[in-house]
Amino acid sequence: MALRIDRVLADRPFAEVGTPRVAVVDERRGLLAVAGYVRHGRPAPMAVYRTSDLTCVAVLRSRFPVNALAFHPELSLLAVGTGQYDGGLLNRGELLLLDFESGPAVSAFHDPKGRTVREVEWLDGQSLRLYLEPVMKDSRVPQVEHLVDLHRTDWRALEPRSVRGAELGNSRTRPLAAHRPPDPAAVLDRYGPGRDLRSLVHEVELLDDGRLLASLDGVLLECRLPSGELSWSVPVIACGGMQLAVAPDQRSAWVHAGPWQVSGVPDSVSRIDLSNGTRTARVRLSAPAGLHLGPDGLPVLVPRGGLRVRRGGGTLTTTVRAPEGPGRESERWVGATAPVPLPGAEEPFVPGSPPVGEPGALLEPVWAPPHPLFPLALAPGEDHDGGPGVELPGGDLLQAGARWRREGRRPGDCYVARRDPADGATRWAFRTDRPAVVLDTDHTAAYAGYENGDLLALSLADGTLREWGRLTLRGAPLVPTALTVTGPGRLLVGTECGRLLDCALA
Repeated sequence: MALRIDRVLADRPFAEVGTPRVAVVDERRGLLAVAGYVRHGRPAPMAVYRTSDLTCVAVLRSRFPVNALAFHPELSLLAVGTGQYDGGLLNRGELLLLDFESGPAVSAFHDPKGRTVREVEWLDGQSLRLYLEPVMKDSRVPQVEHLVDLHRTDWRALEPRSVRGAELGNSRTRPLAAHRPPDPAAVLDRYGPGRDLRSLVHEVELLDDGRLLASLDGVLLECRLPSGELSWSVPVIACGGMQLAVAPDQRSAWVHAGPWQVSGVPDSVSRIDLSNGTRTARVRLSAPAGLHLGPDGLPVLVPRGGLRVRRGGGTLTTTVRAPEGPGRESERWVGATAPVPLPGAEEPFVPGSPPVGEPGALLEPVWAPPHPLFPLALAPGEDHDGGPGVELPGGDLLQAGARWRREGRRPGDCYVARRDPADGATRWAFRTDRPAVVLDTDHTAAYAGYENGDLLALSLADGTLREWGRLTLRGAPLVPTALTVTGPGRLLVGTECGRLLDCALA
């Protein structure tokens, strides 16, 4: 795909990692390694920068939180210690070795459950010391940590999964010590003062006058002028803007805010005056819901489900039980339900009007009994996870998903499929090895984005691959988390790192 990024908005130092969790500096070579936090269940980001100009030279994503970083004293290698308690019995984690010049990263532990690595330390060019949590978490015994020294004559030649249990078992223990690495924010402030800790973008929209709207973690809604300059922003605490519904007259918008699983914080929907960012109405919800625009252009609520249908009438959900029958107790079905209007949404917009409802009052949506339409899975007897979806003008459902297997995914288990709304028949399915995370369409093509930065253009007619490309900025991959088709051959992309990309398919 001849993908051209015309503009990068909200660019800043250390955008790849967001809020820093760990940061280390190699003063001699002028390098800086920074790791961020796990957010929304996504892999933890880590990046290496040159301190002279803060150019990002490598990016890595870890399935576990990153606890420690250490540069090799001579080679272009970075040791990355990761892991956490799994909530059951085990302290799980990985030791990763990243070659930040050639790119590949190696996961060293042979056991896929791994060990939680609390700290890493290069003793010399051939010896790496690990500080490990015990395999089992047991509150009945004194807390200790294990010290393991690994020796290799050439760490560049380390084979994946080559560090076996016998080597890790050759350790000594000591009482659990408090490792206090330097404050990562203070380290970064030495090189990037005034940095902006933006994070994951949830939705993006382009208004007719060229202004750009975005909802993201920590920001209910922001508006940027056609020049890209920030016009206004509505910050929030302990949550972020999740779903965006712009009124047909584009004078106001409704934004759904999720609680990030914070106990006691309900979902809410706010109405924002798009001229100045004033919040003119707010409704708190007693139950999780999705926000859409109904056929009349007014906002409606639907039950939240595993299939996130962003565009269309907002009548599709996967929170429906399968029709009664043998073997169907655990099946998930796509179903239709009558949406619930948002109170006060039909009232004319009056700047400065009081919020809808009394302060602290909750709206309790009463969902109509849903009507099951067809199984979420593409084939009988399979268990599928839903993903992003789009309701096409003719009623067809464009759906991304993945087959769930107890033993793990196999090649081709993930897909984008077009389905008949009457019986769920698959008109076509384009299969991949990883699930799509964003999806949108124009009149002829479907655009799917993936966590490795891949962007695919598929024919809406038959699902054939038209074009393929990868989102990168200065050589570093970008993870798309929001995607809107803004015109023929034009895409607006929001990323995991908070950047906004105005793209063209040249």
